[in-house]
Amino acid sequence: EVAPNSIVKNILHNYTDESIVEYNIHNGKETVVILSGGFWNNGVTTALINTLENIDTSKRNYICFFEKSKIKKEHYYRLLELPENVLFYPTTGEVNGNLSDRLLIKKYLWNENYSAKGRKKQIRKIYREEFDRLFGDLQVDWFIHYTGFERKEAEMMRHIDAKKAIWVHTDMFEEYNAKKNFSKKIVFDAYKDVDRIVMVHENLRDNLDKNIIGIKNKLITVNNFLGESRTRKLGNTNLFESLENVKVDYAFNDNAYKSFNQIQLENLKNDLQLIIEDVKDKRNIDYKSVIYRILEISSGYRTSEYLNHIVDVEEKMIDEVLNRLKKIFGQNYNLIYQLVYKEFINYILPYLKDSERELHFYFPELKDRITEYTNSIDIIVENEYHFNKSNETHLTNNDESIKLITNYYQTLKREKDLTFKFNSLFEKHIKDIKYYLNDNVIKSDNQSLKNPIFDFYSHFRISKIKMMNALFDDEIKVYINIGRYDYQKGHDKLIDAFEKVYEYDNKVFLILVCPHGPLKSKTINRIRNSKAKENVVILGGMNNPYPLLAHCDAFVLSSNFEGLGLVVYEALALDTDVITVDLEETIQYLEENQAIVVPNSSEGIYDGLYKHVNNQFNKKPFDFNPFREKSEIEFDNVFY
Repeated sequence: EVAPNSIVKNILHNYTDESIVEYNIHNGKETVVILSGGFWNNGVTTALINTLENIDTSKRNYICFFEKSKIKKEHYYRLLELPENVLFYPTTGEVNGNLSDRLLIKKYLWNENYSAKGRKKQIRKIYREEFDRLFGDLQVDWFIHYTGFERKEAEMMRHIDAKKAIWVHTDMFEEYNAKKNFSKKIVFDAYKDVDRIVMVHENLRDNLDKNIIGIKNKLITVNNFLGESRTRKLGNTNLFESLENVKVDYAFNDNAYKSFNQIQLENLKNDLQLIIEDVKDKRNIDYKSVIYRILEISSGYRTSEYLNHIVDVEEKMIDEVLNRLKKIFGQNYNLIYQLVYKEFINYILPYLKDSERELHFYFPELKDRITEYTNSIDIIVENEYHFNKSNETHLTNNDESIKLITNYYQTLKREKDLTFKFNSLFEKHIKDIKYYLNDNVIKSDNQSLKNPIFDFYSHFRISKIKMMNALFDDEIKVYINIGRYDYQKGHDKLIDAFEKVYEYDNKVFLILVCPHGPLKSKTINRIRNSKAKENVVILGGMNNPYPLLAHCDAFVLSSNFEGLGLVVYEALALDTDVITVDLEETIQYLEENQAIVVPNSSEGIYDGLYKHVNNQFNKKPFDFNPFREKSEIEFDNVFY
């Protein structure tokens, strides 16, 4: 039994005796802390997750750390999906120090021209204390700046005693010229003081070696893990589930809300209106020719069962008017046809445009059933419930019941319209839709699946319905780009190229998945003014874009520069075709016919789209195994 005072003495003065046994909780492995960033939807996050899932994390203790304020609630799930023995550590608080320290740090970090000459010792002291504040007595063997941009951590790593490595994910000189989004002073000085500068691609070496003196022997390459296993696993997730709660940043839906019959009737009305405008205020009109022209134009709209019925009704009504007027006016044909024209404008055309007419056409029993219901309820109310037939409350309830019946049939008609318009989705995948609704939407014992098509439409809304229908339509080629609203991603070139191929063949569709970025308004306005806007949808960030990527016909990489362009290989892992601009860092792993490689211009991307649209590409499979094994060895070499 250990005496209480012995424990106190042990804690305060390291006292030991035969009753006290001390254990070292350190497991003897190196500890690696990794500045991971906030696990946002971007390529750096994907590259880090792929790395952690492919290396042997039992060799060392790995801890991902990040400022707590940098992670958003919608990205928490990524922390829970880290490998079991990889820890995460959200840091809080600010750098300690007096007013002089704080002013110095602020000026040094954010004024690119301020070198802090003569105050280096003060800066060193501040950051060593900050490292101790963050990690305390933890024995840190390796400090890895994985994101490669953050100023505070880049400066801190220069002053600590651990071994240090900083990752380079892209051409930092191109990045700075395009966006000025990091401090060259801080980051490039950190390069000089770390043990390893880890490039994700060998092609980044020359620029770094040429522009920064004294780092040549620190440069090593660790090619990104392509993460094919993780991509395939995520790609098998239900497409509908992956699109839930995904924001639509832009879609043009003016016509998408309307049924096929509504659009055709509007087009017919517009064509007939042109005739009416042409006749207006003119003299010596041949009204017989005008009526024949109306009938001729209308006959061209026999494109559905209902429209065929409408044209039949129109012809019958005009014929009845003609016969009636002939009996009155005999052989005065010009007067007769002029009167027919007037009746057409005033009575026949409004009659044909009646929106309720289509409902009763598809459900001819509706009128009789409403009458039968109201008659039956009147009798029951008066004879059995002993209400006066003229009772105001009763009449109101009756009207509500009629509205309920009408709404029920309107929903059935809406389902019919949706099935006809989006048949690739609602006819081919109705079983999947019902399964999804039952599993994800119907959540109460008091609910049941009665109108699956209408319920699915109401759940996802028109933009996603239109997009999913294109995905399942064998006659439409769907292209996708995944990347933030940023100059680096080259969306302007892609939009120009897509617009051009749309003019050549409008059976194409473009999906942009853009989580965030400085060019959001500019990109959306470019699409809004595009001739191809009806066939473009822009989605916001997606937790799992891989089911969508798997369902597309091809991924298009349009970037101006990349460290790798990882999504190209994620698409290949999902057996989705790839059209990519000829960035050396991206295409060096590719053999002929594994992707369509094009010059980095809108014309080049158009040529790639044209080739794909015309099925001029026979894809050769990509073998991931050699690259995974190579990356494993390269990553391990960082620590030796």
